[in-house]
Amino acid sequence: MKPCAIILAAGRGGRFGMTKQFVEIHRIPLFMYTVIHFSSMPCIITVPAQDVSRAKQMVKDSGVTGKIYVIPGGETRQESIRAGLKFINSRLSCSHVVITDGCRPLIRPETIKKCLTALEKNSAVVAVSKSINTACFSDGEKMNRVVPRQKMYDLMMPQCFEVNLLNECYALTSLKDSTDDTQIILSVYPKKKISVVQIPFWEGIKLTYAEDYKIFSYLLKEVLS
Repeated sequence: MKPCAIILAAGRGGRFGMTKQFVEIHRIPLFMYTVIHFSSMPCIITVPAQDVSRAKQMVKDSGVTGKIYVIPGGETRQESIRAGLKFINSRLSCSHVVITDGCRPLIRPETIKKCLTALEKNSAVVAVSKSINTACFSDGEKMNRVVPRQKMYDLMMPQCFEVNLLNECYALTSLKDSTDDTQIILSVYPKKKISVVQIPFWEGIKLTYAEDYKIFSYLLKEVLS
């Protein structure tokens, strides 16, 4: 198995107020924490087109070694994955791809190892965390139905796939703006088996809002200590 990683860092940071992937926490750009965790395999980092040179310099300044490539991402997550797959297909000989967000910096090396081990026997593997809250369906004004939480899980990162499977599903899907790659797989193969690796909720959380900064500052300080 020859895995490589696509690290998604092309978001505009609308909810955060700026391109949060470049925000420094303890003098390290946020997305670089993720790159460090995945740098044992070839990494393709998707960033906004105007920030490619900036991101390349951040990678260079970090001193992280390995095969790390910075490319322009798309306007949506789905477009950025397509850009990453196109790069893999034309430049790399990877059999499997691990996808994660640059703004999820707390993923542990043990989790990456567990996902890759599971990927040896499965064509699709995703990290999940057990839902701790009872969920409901709602139109935003009224609650329609409560969903029992016994079998509810939050989809997290990383998500791992055979490159050929993901290429095929991206070519055939009718979805235009998916928020998760399992949506793409299941839109083409509704009965596809997708194996799960459970992780703690804190490990998979994503920096989203400006008020999250202090929380991540504390958590990353614990990781560094």
